[in-house]
Amino acid sequence: MNWNNLEEEDCFDEDPASNLRIENEISKLKLRAEFGATINSYAELPPEVEKEFLEMIREVETNELVAPMISVYNFIGSPSFIPAASLSDHSIAVELERLFHLLGEHDLSLVVLKEYHPRIIYRFITEELFNEEIRDVRIPGLVGVFCYEEFHSHPEIEIEMQTAYFMDGWQQQKWNSPECMLADYAVIPDGRILEYKRFRDKLLNQVGKYKAVLSLKFEVSDISYEWKDGDFGLGYAEGHIRYEAIKEDGNSELLEDDFKIYFSNTGDHWKITFFFLPGFDWD
Repeated sequence: MNWNNLEEEDCFDEDPASNLRIENEISKLKLRAEFGATINSYAELPPEVEKEFLEMIREVETNELVAPMISVYNFIGSPSFIPAASLSDHSIAVELERLFHLLGEHDLSLVVLKEYHPRIIYRFITEELFNEEIRDVRIPGLVGVFCYEEFHSHPEIEIEMQTAYFMDGWQQQKWNSPECMLADYAVIPDGRILEYKRFRDKLLNQVGKYKAVLSLKFEVSDISYEWKDGDFGLGYAEGHIRYEAIKEDGNSELLEDDFKIYFSNTGDHWKITFFFLPGFDWD
């Protein structure tokens, strides 16, 4: 479809704010068609702000088509630094602060989700992150973000993030990438084993029995994991959940109870193998 040929009378009305929101939705469709970019809608965001955000995304996507690849080290000006092995614990903490400041000066940020010894993060920046290649795109207000745990995953954090992804998908009633969340099979307590496709379809069918899932809130109270033979791990996350389920007939049901999600790791990522969730029926 050629979005440039849309007639104004087909879309717009007399309300400027409504018109701008329509323009923004058309811009999203164009970004998706041209660059494959999928952008969520945020009703609470002023349309003027959303328009600026979409324009920035277009500029980024356009520049990335032609921008050369460059190492993070060269991107921030090839700074001098002292190898970690040559620094005392006190000195490495000071040097680490300098590197964080230097990254920030070039609109790059490193997020660290847990506490580690400064030497670990310093070594990571100088021996790994500096070698990462990125597009040489520099746009005022745009910050490139790296997360340490994406390079060196921490089981508790990954399990917590997978739990949050699962819960968000339950509320949205869809998951964009269920294969990143579900294991190759589900192990049911009665001895049944569901291969991935049946596991995924079961999940989608169960959440699909509701017309909507509203006001979902959950709290994780405990995360545990252990490694078995070699790279095989088992883990779980448990806590409490509360949400309102709107049935197809329009009636609502308040569901509140404890939940528990079981995970396995075969050397790649922590993925769900089974769970207890109020409103979900395995039968």
